[in-house]
Amino acid sequence: MTHSALKCLKKKIKVCSKFKDKSHPAVKRANLKAKIELTKARRLFENKLAANIKSDKKSFYEYTRSKSKVMVQMSSVLNKHGQKLSDD
Repeated sequence: MTHSALKCLKKKIKVCSKFKDKSHPAVKRANLKAKIELTKARRLFENKLAANIKSDKKSFYEYTRSKSKVMVQMSSVLNKHGQKLSDD
């Protein structure tokens, strides 16, 4: 996370706790600015990951797996007789 995004999040929390009303103009402004900064920070992080994929494949694929909703699970293996193998 970039410094400006972190700063906007802290300001958002401070403004929200001060006014305690989501419809207040200051809260709306702080929420919008924090959302924009977080989007910029996420996009910058993803671009850096994509640029370094040749040298650092592990972190790229770890990030893409974390964004996937499908969990990889091992299914049971069948031998040539059609019986399920349960041991390692």
